[in-house]
Amino acid sequence: MKKLFHIFLVAIPGFYGCAQETEKAKEEPFTLNETGEETFNAPDYGSLLILEIGRGSILIGPPAADPEASYPAYELQIEESAKVEGTKASTSELRKGDKVDVWTSTEGRKDEVVEKIYVYRQ
Repeated sequence: MKKLFHIFLVAIPGFYGCAQETEKAKEEPFTLNETGEETFNAPDYGSLLILEIGRGSILIGPPAADPEASYPAYELQIEESAKVEGTKASTSELRKGDKVDVWTSTEGRKDEVVEKIYVYRQ
């Protein structure tokens, strides 16, 4: 009985770690390729914060870890039709401070236009 109890104590943390990895995997943006396998599509802008949201545009950049340093910010055009995934479902739900991955397109335009935004759980 003691051995079984010790095995149980050792196994539970392992299962807990696996569950956390499974939850993390659910947050990753995957798609199916031509053969039906899941593949990761790297975002054009990854793990950035929404700094500002304006009419038809969004400003994203890295979190400011050092107030003395300067960080890049990227202004992207955004339309209501942009696909939103993760913890939000539409562009109207996006808020300043949301952590996002962003996929863009420049087809026929001079500015980058947001095609898809993945919003991480905070």
